Amino acid sequence: MASNPTRLEDSLIHLDELPWGALYRMAVGFSILPAFALAFGRNASGVALAAFFLAVLFLLRLVPGVVRRLLRFSQVAQSTWQTRRQMAKRYDSYQWQKLFWIGLGLAASMAVSGDLRTSRVMLTSICLSAGAAGLVFWRAKHARSQVA
Repeated sequence: MASNPTRLEDSLIHLDELPWGALYRMAVGFSILPAFALAFGRNASGVALAAFFLAVLFLLRLVPGVVRRLLRFSQVAQSTWQTRRQMAKRYDSYQWQKLFWIGLGLAASMAVSGDLRTSRVMLTSICLSAGAAGLVFWRAKHARSQVA
């Protein structure tokens, strides 16, 4: 196993950093409503949308884990990802902040489609508010750790 990351690994490592992480999550958020409509139809229930959204969040955790187990990555990449997983376990705000960017993608998708049904607005609002709170708490925590 190589000790230095390849170009692909370096790209994957940076995918979770600003601005790429935000853009990636916004793209995920933007694609959720069209994918949901494609899979379940435009008139599927809000409960189905919530279940679909939770499934997407689960897959965002599962797929990278499977890829990490199936492919060999450098020590640098493994160490970086391990550190991030530990932060996610230790600080809820590290994970919650990601919802903000997904929520922005959902909002953009609704703006483009004009689909402002209650379930979509509620899901987007929850993502934006919970994500904004996570972002604020994470930034405050990160700022305190930089000073210490």
